[in-house]
Amino acid sequence: MPSPFRLETAKLDWDENNQPISREFGDVYFSNASGLEETQHVFINNNQLPERFSALPQDGTFTIAETGFGTGLNFLCSLREWEKTAPHTAQLTFISVEKSPLTQSDLQKALSLWPELSDYIPTLLEQYPLPLKGIHKLQFMNGRVSLLLMQGDLLDMYQELIATVDAWFLDGFAPAKNPEMWNDSLFTEIAHLSNKNATFSTFTAASAVRRSAQAVNFQVSKVAGFGRKREMLTGVLNDVAPQTLSNKPWFDLTPQKKPETAIVIGGGLAGTATAYKLACKGVKVKLIEKEKAVACGASGNPQGIVYAKLSPHDSPAARISLRCYQYAIPHLQQALKDQPDILSLCGVYQPAYDEKESKLQRIIKNDNTFSGLATAIDQSETEAVTGYPLAEGLLFSKGGWVNPPSLCEAQSSHENIEVLFNTSVASLEYKNGWHLYDENKILIASSDVVVIANAYAAKQLEQSSFLLIKKIRGQISRIPATADRKRLKTVICTNNYVTPAWQDQHCLGATFNLNDDEPAIREQDHLKNLNNLHERVPELFNQLNLVEKNDLFQQGRVGFRCTSTDYLPIAGPVPVVEDFLLDYAKLSKDSSLPFDKAGSYIPGLYLNIAHGSRGITTTPLCAELVASQICGEALPLEKSLINALNPARFIIKELIRKEN
Repeated sequence: MPSPFRLETAKLDWDENNQPISREFGDVYFSNASGLEETQHVFINNNQLPERFSALPQDGTFTIAETGFGTGLNFLCSLREWEKTAPHTAQLTFISVEKSPLTQSDLQKALSLWPELSDYIPTLLEQYPLPLKGIHKLQFMNGRVSLLLMQGDLLDMYQELIATVDAWFLDGFAPAKNPEMWNDSLFTEIAHLSNKNATFSTFTAASAVRRSAQAVNFQVSKVAGFGRKREMLTGVLNDVAPQTLSNKPWFDLTPQKKPETAIVIGGGLAGTATAYKLACKGVKVKLIEKEKAVACGASGNPQGIVYAKLSPHDSPAARISLRCYQYAIPHLQQALKDQPDILSLCGVYQPAYDEKESKLQRIIKNDNTFSGLATAIDQSETEAVTGYPLAEGLLFSKGGWVNPPSLCEAQSSHENIEVLFNTSVASLEYKNGWHLYDENKILIASSDVVVIANAYAAKQLEQSSFLLIKKIRGQISRIPATADRKRLKTVICTNNYVTPAWQDQHCLGATFNLNDDEPAIREQDHLKNLNNLHERVPELFNQLNLVEKNDLFQQGRVGFRCTSTDYLPIAGPVPVVEDFLLDYAKLSKDSSLPFDKAGSYIPGLYLNIAHGSRGITTTPLCAELVASQICGEALPLEKSLINALNPARFIIKELIRKEN
């Protein structure tokens, strides 16, 4: 049975000059004469990119999309041209799709032909994703350039994309050999995703391609081709295609113009990540925190875990977990590049601690879906991997732990961020922009854009009081590191976790207490953490000498996590609840009815909350999603996953539930 996540990689042959040839389509990836010169002529020059890049304003943006990533040659040449001609503060987004990704080794071999691009190739290889379906966002030049590499079927992926494109590289295999990459449905999507006066260029001069482009309102010209190709096609869009509503119009969003300023409420993982992502895009941010420092709430634990919850079954939750994990690791490395001592990608080991987990792991081990992401470890190998002999399990070699307060501090230290401490927001009012007030109705700050990222406290603000969220008490225990306990090399993660030593202590936790508002540390919860570890990983419990209580319970910490009723984060624009209830009331009678009205959202108001116990992993990508929505950029997730995170989902689910 095909994996719902993993793609087949490209099958290549190599010619006498070590140039790759697709075995499936019997076609070359680039010109035998000179791939670099071909790319420059066909795509860079015939989309007038040098002139368009240099004409951008200092804070300008530009988006390129192409129809076949292949070896990444077109992207790398665009990157080189951008660095040479664009303003240093402008931002480029390059979108590409690949149904049969090259393996990393094949990619490295193919790109070794181009020493002229050696400044850029290592960064691409470092971030190059596993062949897993979906949108993968990679970043270059300290965030000046983003690559959205979409892995999957060409038409499916462009139908899942939210973006506005300025220039198109139509670079699939030749139309005669791969007609699926040149059909009318694709050109319809190209027109819908195109900006005003968008251009395209392609190496082919096939009449069918010309007719398809003209049918969606491109003015098409034949120009001189490259090398032995006498002609090729270029085009300019005459007029923007009318936008059509999706079959779930309540989630349809209007592209936004990047604001100059923004306010983020909340100085935890979600708030600081959102402020950081906005700041990196050139937005001036005021970060408002009610306490005297960042990370005073649930984000203040000394060690937090970066890991993924794997599932062999396709669902929004499984795909979001996987994508967040892949995105979080390079984000942490970038944000903490000057503080390597508070980030340890030492690995996360998940032992098969009960029959349910053992069954799940057997399914995962018996196919290659997560190969390269998680490795099956036999019982005989566990001591070498973790430091202790444990049950068989899965090792996430790139997972690990981070100190969340230091991460929050790093994320809030960007030059475009101003932090207001000891400041509590009691209300928001919109009148020619957003105005934030304290409990005495004294104005705190104003901006056109506000992001609510203060966890469960979002319920206290009128605009987000409709949210279905829960507060969960969690208590960790801090265990002194003895010489023997320091043998622990990796994070051990079951339903709770224990970390390798840091600052002479291990973290053990955390409890999961609903409807419990007690802020004080309780000995019974320390015992619960111990008992959970003893029950799930008894061999580790015994080998850590945790049976003695005299050196335990010296320190701990209580935090209150925020989670949603469907256990997915909440990230996106805030809906106008009354309009949703009115516009989509008929869903309660028949959920299959079509609707002809897009969802109504409060201008300039967004949420990024409800990350539960996985905030280290989920907040970076959710922050990038919200920041991209605010700035009108191409979004880093598929529509279906963006919809699954949309705050309006609770209103729609409740209306549909009433149908039954």
